Amino acid sequence: MELRNVHTFIRVVEYMNFTKAAETLGYTQATVTMQIKQLETELGVRLFDRIGRSISLTSDGETFLPHARALLRAEEEAAASVGESEEPHGRLRIGAGSSLAIGMLPKVLAEYNRKYPKVQVSVTVSDVTEDQLETLRKGQLDFLLELDEPLVLPDCTVLLAEDERIVLVTGSDNPLLKKKNPDPEEIFSQKFAVIDRDGDYCGRLKEAADECGMELDIALEVSSMTAVIRLLKESNYVSYTPYFMVEDDIKQGRLSVLGFEFTDSLVQTQLLHHRDKWMNPQMKAFADLLAQELR
Repeated sequence: MELRNVHTFIRVVEYMNFTKAAETLGYTQATVTMQIKQLETELGVRLFDRIGRSISLTSDGETFLPHARALLRAEEEAAASVGESEEPHGRLRIGAGSSLAIGMLPKVLAEYNRKYPKVQVSVTVSDVTEDQLETLRKGQLDFLLELDEPLVLPDCTVLLAEDERIVLVTGSDNPLLKKKNPDPEEIFSQKFAVIDRDGDYCGRLKEAADECGMELDIALEVSSMTAVIRLLKESNYVSYTPYFMVEDDIKQGRLSVLGFEFTDSLVQTQLLHHRDKWMNPQMKAFADLLAQELR
């Protein structure tokens, strides 16, 4: 079995598009089509259903997919076994939620680039966890870095998990800060700025306000956490954010944490990868560097 044809099969599965697969492989579309036909002939089955310009895996294609990944993983492991001392190189593809992409990831990536300049890193930012997980499952990402409740997934492994503190934060001129222990009613009478009124953080705020018999006043919704944090520094709005996002501003006195605690579910920074994907040297190097940052 030609491994290059297996490589092509995996790439077509990643993009579900022959043209995009050809572009990333540096082939013509005709070459990709020929290689897939060769593989189908060798296996004696059809791997893809082609309806117009759309393609999808057949049941035989679904059955073959984990074996194809295992073949490529064995190839990578064999190559690495005789090149363990080689400096990490190639590409590293990371998916991340916006909070981590803005707050923690830049520092880690700067150090990673300094240590491993031969690795080409790409980062996909999205706060839609299910979409990011699907991209990870398709093999289009090497890692997914998420800030969420502890994730338990049958096809993914959580390599790292670190508890995160989520805080209520406001501008340092907010009169409410003069009170050491403001009442919940006073907290929830404030105007709130959020990144997504239907999101997880806002949902927790609404639940806490409801427990106090209050209705959350969402005065502003902005899709960027960076914009929300800047707004907090210029106003008396209140928001709910990971502490690492505002740590420097708090230390510099530009923002302050409101002295109010309420029961909150556990939130963790988690590094996930697909259980069937081999950990190549560049992936191991990133996981090690991130682990040092989380300590």
